[in-house]
Amino acid sequence: MLDIFMLPQAGPLAGGGANRHRLVPMLIIAAVCGPLQANCYLVAADPGHECLIIDPGMESAAEVRELVSQHRLRPVAVLATHGHIDHVADAADVADGYGIEVWIHRADRHLLTDPASGLSPDLAGYVAALYPQGLS
Repeated sequence: MLDIFMLPQAGPLAGGGANRHRLVPMLIIAAVCGPLQANCYLVAADPGHECLIIDPGMESAAEVRELVSQHRLRPVAVLATHGHIDHVADAADVADGYGIEVWIHRADRHLLTDPASGLSPDLAGYVAALYPQGLS
């Protein structure tokens, strides 16, 4: 599933001075990826601009590459909102592919190299059944 949002430009917000606060156009692409159906987002000012890739989780790398190409985006960083596997499983692959950094809270940094360590026993069993060769 894929949703694309274009936020329209608007005038000053109520209560603010002239041009003090403005809504600006923004491209937000939401893709639902992987067996846990997690949201991955690409956020940019417009097609053809720099973008931020947010939460490239399980089985999202190919979708991210396709969307970056389709919208002529230039990734500048990967942002992981937290370290759960459905948000970081493909973060290193995506970041390495574009030569960009992964930004994540320091308390979750270890989950980038060992995403399974953040799983409950039940979810670990589910993921192990899905990926018998292990996560790469």
